[in-house]
Amino acid sequence: MKLCFFIVGHARLECYAKQAACYNRFKYIKDYDLIIYDNSGASLEDIEKHTKAFNNKVQIIRRQDNPGYNLGQLVALNECYNLLKEYDYVVHHTWDSFVVNDSRLNTWLENFKAHPGCGLLTNQFLFNPDNNSHVFAPTLCYGTDVFVFDPKMLNLSFWEKCLALAHEPTHPGTGYGDIPPELIIYKATKELNIPVVI
Repeated sequence: MKLCFFIVGHARLECYAKQAACYNRFKYIKDYDLIIYDNSGASLEDIEKHTKAFNNKVQIIRRQDNPGYNLGQLVALNECYNLLKEYDYVVHHTWDSFVVNDSRLNTWLENFKAHPGCGLLTNQFLFNPDNNSHVFAPTLCYGTDVFVFDPKMLNLSFWEKCLALAHEPTHPGTGYGDIPPELIIYKATKELNIPVVI
């Protein structure tokens, strides 16, 4: 299985050293590539300094301008899709989400491999898209801080669709980048009929 971890980061460069400590303790997942997409505006030298503790080689992609809180992940995935398309699975997570034990993730990846046909593995997100507020019970929105996807199913058309949906305001007075990615990814999987495992 060809696997890539794709970390989207912004600010708090010290989190990369904490990420490295977690990754370096993996017991089951050893063979993977690691791409870090950082849109904090930090210099390449600073990012390299903070990522040197990873056991695996890190490919760093640096973006000077920040497209905004809601668009950061979607822009990163669009810009990097040509790098990601060669993998069987991509584990996406933010710089402040940590995989402290890789056993459950490994089990999910083994299930993906044994039962192909799922495009996305994620959790439900505690967010109400009707009034843009956090709630106490899961809604239809999909979590985007950590998710696994098959880049053959969540392909470039999917990520372009996500950016197109980000252009559609859900409420008067909202515009591009005001729609949370948790809702955008939910809408895109429904419109494109992509199987999702919660």
